[in-house]
Amino acid sequence: MIRAGAISTALDDRRQWKIRRDFPLLREVQQTTRVPAPRPRPLSTVVWNPVYISFGFIHRDLKPANVAVGPVGTPQFRFLHIFDFGLAREYIVMPRTGPPKMRRPRQRAHFRGTLRYCSVNTHEKGEQGRDDDLWCLLYMLVELRGPLPWSKVRERRLISRIKRTIDMEKLLENCPVELLVFAEHLTTLNYYIRPNYALLYQLLLQVMEAGKIRAY
Repeated sequence: MIRAGAISTALDDRRQWKIRRDFPLLREVQQTTRVPAPRPRPLSTVVWNPVYISFGFIHRDLKPANVAVGPVGTPQFRFLHIFDFGLAREYIVMPRTGPPKMRRPRQRAHFRGTLRYCSVNTHEKGEQGRDDDLWCLLYMLVELRGPLPWSKVRERRLISRIKRTIDMEKLLENCPVELLVFAEHLTTLNYYIRPNYALLYQLLLQVMEAGKIRAY
């Protein structure tokens, strides 16, 4: 089984210098690029199906500062690269005998993540699963169109309350309608339920088609 530390070492220790030198962070892209209305570019289509999911890991700290586009002026610019796997955790364990099994969730987990992008479940110190990474992705996409409603809030409990109580249509009012369907699907998930990746990916492709955005 590949460990989180091994992934982190490969991405951080061996490539960190290249990321810092050649790869603009998504945070820098957000600050210098205005995404035109009404449809934000679905950058999530190139974050999709990351290798750590196939290894049985969740990232637990997806945010613009941990995502970089490829080198500017190259074909790789259209790809997003996820790094900093220091908080990654296995949700699949490999027993000595028998098939892989889903790790039993803890009743209460330590907080891991970033307040601005983490899920409500993470705020409540629940065990994070695949759906929690997807909530981070959704909030990143919303932020491409403008500040999140809690972006200037510093108090943890207040951020959590806003996320729990905000009307999803209000949160996504400047976003493609497909993201509302995306969010509605996330509300049906929990630690054990596998996200319908095919559905979510198709929604993002529809955003691309409606916005006449080419994938290559």
